[in-house]
Amino acid sequence: MISSLSGCPRERVYRPRRARESPLYRLVEDHYETSKQLYDERFARSHGFRRPEIDKTLLAFLDCGLPEHGFARLRCDQCRKDLFVAFSCKTRGFCPSCQAKRSALWAEWAGDHLLLPVRHHQWVFVLPKRLRLYFLYDRALLGDMARCAALSIRRLYHDRAVDQEIDPDGLNPGVALTIHTHGDFSNWQPHIHCLVTAGVADQQGELTPLDLPWPPTAEADFQARILRLMKRRERLTPEQVGEMLAWAHSGFSVHNAVCADPSSPDEMMRLAPYLLHPPIALERLRYHGKSRPLVYSGRRPDHRTGARSRAFDPFEFLAEFCLHIPPPRLHLTRL
Repeated sequence: MISSLSGCPRERVYRPRRARESPLYRLVEDHYETSKQLYDERFARSHGFRRPEIDKTLLAFLDCGLPEHGFARLRCDQCRKDLFVAFSCKTRGFCPSCQAKRSALWAEWAGDHLLLPVRHHQWVFVLPKRLRLYFLYDRALLGDMARCAALSIRRLYHDRAVDQEIDPDGLNPGVALTIHTHGDFSNWQPHIHCLVTAGVADQQGELTPLDLPWPPTAEADFQARILRLMKRRERLTPEQVGEMLAWAHSGFSVHNAVCADPSSPDEMMRLAPYLLHPPIALERLRYHGKSRPLVYSGRRPDHRTGARSRAFDPFEFLAEFCLHIPPPRLHLTRL
């Protein structure tokens, strides 16, 4: 494939990605076949059956960024210089390089065509541990969780408008949300990240600013919607729902304190890519070969042990990481 470059940005230098030097690539290359053989014995009971998309994604990842598996040839019309760019795997929820590119492109598109030039808040909706396994074994519930979060935001902003004596008819908050399944140490932790306007807008995009809804009120609304969902889908009995409602601490969490102002483009370009950030950060992964455990460092200390990093058996880490590969046709980003 030969493509033409219309300009010659001499001030920019393309540095090819050295895929084989990545600790994640070496981990998958060293342990893929053995992990596949050991999966049913060691992980099927706790992680579910080995879904077909896991092997498809891992094999594509092993070809990602390697010129011998295909490349594009770019030629500058001005200086006649050639550039060879290896094809990428374009997988979701696994390859850090492809996911980082997808995140950057989405943020650029959102900034140009989607987000209103107004103040935005980041909302995060988190489930209690008791419910998380249901979402692991039934991935369709992830889409339902996203709808519950969106409906909670809409209801809260409409109530806030009424409190401020504003007619909410025809007014809605702007919401862009993404389904995430990974915690800080690549553990299974389904949650929702949202970018929400600091008010409600009409069809012409005219924003009416509103006070930020109180997080405990948002938490109670989200909890009620999720528990109704689990009861309707027969995942929880009425007795179990009543038991969870009686908890002193519900386990549900809603956070909306982080915000970005349109006068600070850097803040917006920090929040928008975060909606699609990769499940792991390669700079926090240390892998020293087959015979040694790998170490992964979190962004903050583990709440159980207080440690900044955790040592993993390579097969355990691969099994945990592969949980975050989404099933086909599940849309993770919703508007």
